[in-house]
Amino acid sequence: MKKNIIWIVVDCVRNYQSGTDDRDKLDIMYELENEFTTFDKMMVSAPSSIMSAVNFLTGIPAYYLAGNYSQFQFDKNNYWTIKDVLNNYNYENYSILNARECRVMLKDMLDCVDNKFLTAKVRPTMMRWPNKEVSNIFYRLLDSKPVSPAFYFLWYNTRLDPNMSNEIKDLMNNLKKRGLYDDSIIILTADHGYPDRKRGLVSDGWDMWKAGLRHDIILTNDNINVPFLIKYPGMKPKKVDTLVSTEDIFPTILDLLEIKVPYNKQLSYFGTSLKDLIENKKSKKNFFDNRIIRSDARFALQNDRNTSLQKGKYHYIVRHHDMHEELYNTEIDPFEEKDISKNKKNSEILKLFRKYFKDENEKIKKIHQKNTYDKLIINLKKLKDTNQIINNCILIAFNDSYLFETFIKALKFIYPEVKITLFLRNKCKSKFIASNNIKEIYYDVKDLKSIRQKFEKRDYLFEVVDDPVSSEFREIYNKFIKLKAKKIIRVNWGGDL
Repeated sequence: MKKNIIWIVVDCVRNYQSGTDDRDKLDIMYELENEFTTFDKMMVSAPSSIMSAVNFLTGIPAYYLAGNYSQFQFDKNNYWTIKDVLNNYNYENYSILNARECRVMLKDMLDCVDNKFLTAKVRPTMMRWPNKEVSNIFYRLLDSKPVSPAFYFLWYNTRLDPNMSNEIKDLMNNLKKRGLYDDSIIILTADHGYPDRKRGLVSDGWDMWKAGLRHDIILTNDNINVPFLIKYPGMKPKKVDTLVSTEDIFPTILDLLEIKVPYNKQLSYFGTSLKDLIENKKSKKNFFDNRIIRSDARFALQNDRNTSLQKGKYHYIVRHHDMHEELYNTEIDPFEEKDISKNKKNSEILKLFRKYFKDENEKIKKIHQKNTYDKLIINLKKLKDTNQIINNCILIAFNDSYLFETFIKALKFIYPEVKITLFLRNKCKSKFIASNNIKEIYYDVKDLKSIRQKFEKRDYLFEVVDDPVSSEFREIYNKFIKLKAKKIIRVNWGGDL
């Protein structure tokens, strides 16, 4: 069926009401349960806006698509977005995003509404548009009678707006007056929740910063379980308590429209259509009951990274850097206050989660390595085509990930005879160094003065950087800033030089 799609995201809304702050589930979300199908266990791919949005729009977890936040750039050649799929079926696409961050970082994934529809109270450069103006821009767009069918993506923010629930209620009433309410696919959800104040941390407060915490690294369900409501023509309202993921939204839309991606790209969407659950069909019940749902704090190459895995009543959370584990039984401990990971009775479920975590991480790493290597080969060939000769170079690895190894492999492929002087933070596997014939290697050099002159005549200095805005990078960079060469080039996770 060719229907308008109206997808509404309200930033920062938990899936329940705590009565303690402005991050609670909206009153209107409870009221709409009489007309929508509501999913009580919808988990986001990540507890941060951009990572969640990327997952919304591709059906692929964000950690597959980028190495870090500051250099995020979507690769249309490798992955489909819902916008691009719908374009192939003659849909118009309009996005109205209240956050400038979203308007800038998602520009390759969405078509932002034309500036002619903006109201007098907003500008494209504003950090935040008032929620009321998001609605007013939408109404001005609808007044222009856009071509149907169309995909509308609206982004609001509940923070510091006591009228947020009424704003969504007014929006629904406006859709009814325009005849769009009953005849459209309408989705209402949030990009993430927020840590409950009962944990002793005030929302956006000084105590979270003092504790060294940000909301986007916390993976308990108050922060990743979001409201999710959907309605479409002919649907009967119901409640679904099956564990599902926001990566399921993309295939659900395709299923409801009875369309497919035009052709396969490198990575397809991960999710599964929720239509059978909505329509009470049992063909996929076993799949949903046995699936593991993953959520990640931070992109693949960022520090302070945590992962959440959920299956049935069990919720497993693990820190990447030290493998610290937590396990909760959400059936008897819904607020996840009692860590049961040390209980021997839970050894089997822990083994399952650990294996899944290890296998999935290897798969993610291989995909990133291949993407990075392929792009490095292209860019290093371009460098060589400009008659750039590299007989010797310094390579500083400002990371402990796969990235510097991938760069060395690509560099040796284009310049087989290049001699590399390698600076590393920590000891590296000797097999890799030996196989690439790297004879000059330094670990965690504290004083460069004594050896600096030795390297002054190198052709190139390559800085291989995981995350250029991390405090760890800045600290190490200051140590090496006086190290020189004829040319200095930075290498990032995307294979850019």
